[in-house]
Amino acid sequence: MIVLGVTLAGFLYARLKKFTRSQFEDLSLDG
Repeated sequence: MIVLGVTLAGFLYARLKKFTRSQFEDLSLDG
């Protein structure tokens, strides 16, 4: 159960990191 939680947390973290990175790239493109 703990392993599942860690995997889920890692997945969410990766998605959030990817999302913020894409947002940052969009901002730099607009600039």
